[in-house]
Amino acid sequence: MHVPVPTVDGAPHPRRIVAAVTRHPGLVNTFETAPSAEFWDAAPGWYDRLATCIHAATRIRTYDATRVPSVLRTPAYSAGLTWVPEATRGACAVSLDRVDRVMALIDWSVLLGPVTGSEMMAEQMDHLLAAADHGAQVRIVPFGAPPVHRGDRTAELHVDGHRLIAIEGYDIPVRYLTGETADRAAAEILDAPQAACSEAESRHLIEAVAAYYRDPSVCAAYARGDVPMVPDPITRCAPIPSF
Repeated sequence: MHVPVPTVDGAPHPRRIVAAVTRHPGLVNTFETAPSAEFWDAAPGWYDRLATCIHAATRIRTYDATRVPSVLRTPAYSAGLTWVPEATRGACAVSLDRVDRVMALIDWSVLLGPVTGSEMMAEQMDHLLAAADHGAQVRIVPFGAPPVHRGDRTAELHVDGHRLIAIEGYDIPVRYLTGETADRAAAEILDAPQAACSEAESRHLIEAVAAYYRDPSVCAAYARGDVPMVPDPITRCAPIPSF
């Protein structure tokens, strides 16, 4: 998808990128000229604009420390996020026929924390495996990896040659970064977990967790608040490749 983005002195501001992708003229009421800049989008429809940017991206690298990244969620998993506004569930999911553009870094604790029932979690694990079969790079970040920003959900999007960082937070719905600001964010957040397991090791872990959730005893144990531990993640790790 070609998205013409006007620039100022050769440096597109994130507001311009989002406005061009979403065709939202109200976002271009001011044009900042700094090559290192950010745009905070808290206006109504912010999640739809984020989803549009994600679906327009030719490459996506994402990290979420608290849940499965939105680009790889099943409808049932999204519906189970009852603390998330209903309007923001599922819109960012990437279909399997386009998932080869995705690299997803997933914290090991996310696999251990069932959003709702074990059957739904097993289905979500199967979807992660299917995404990997269709070309997505799915990497598990084990316990003990370098620290990351625990409260935010971060995505690096490449839109028509422009690099756009989108950070969802709790104070502002989404913050977009470009230029040097984006470089720093990527280094601090996306490049931080250098101890991520390899794709093969990550697949082994996801398969083990899927089998764990299919065990009928899990539902009873979860209801008692006494879910048994699954095997610890493999400690052999590989560097995270850069786009």
